[in-house]
Amino acid sequence: MRPRVSALAVALLALAAAPDARADGKLREEVTSEHVWYGPDVALAYGAAYALVVPGVLFSEQDGAGWHVLGAVLIGSGGLVSILIPPAIHWHNDNFGGGLASFGGQFGGVVVGGLAGAGIAELAGADDRGNAILLGVALGHVAWALVDVFALAHVDRVTERRLFTTLFTPRPIPMQ
Repeated sequence: MRPRVSALAVALLALAAAPDARADGKLREEVTSEHVWYGPDVALAYGAAYALVVPGVLFSEQDGAGWHVLGAVLIGSGGLVSILIPPAIHWHNDNFGGGLASFGGQFGGVVVGGLAGAGIAELAGADDRGNAILLGVALGHVAWALVDVFALAHVDRVTERRLFTTLFTPRPIPMQ
């Protein structure tokens, strides 16, 4: 048994010391990821914003300066929550492009909705277009919120990353 072990050790040493068996330094990376949908978090942020804005609108229509101030504070707070929190949720989930799209899309949805409301009021021949514009703004923002929740709130999250390397490339040793 002893001669086999010695012969194997000599063969391994010869293979390692041979000039044709050298380190190639190639790295191979193996990445495992999972698809994550964090739409409920974004939906909760929009829900919190709307939960502030709707009472704010109702309070601002009441008589008295105190109700108007309370309504303005609630509307402003809801607007800030809506503008800042959904992009922050995207950025927290390593979706930088989704955060930028969320931020810009809210303004785009409001503008397109307002223009659509004004256009519909114009086609209907309405003298007062203010309510139609406000309704269009609200519907445009809600439509964008749905796009944000269902289309943008996805990310592929890396769960495991492994690096492999080949230290020696086995090559036949030429016989002399």
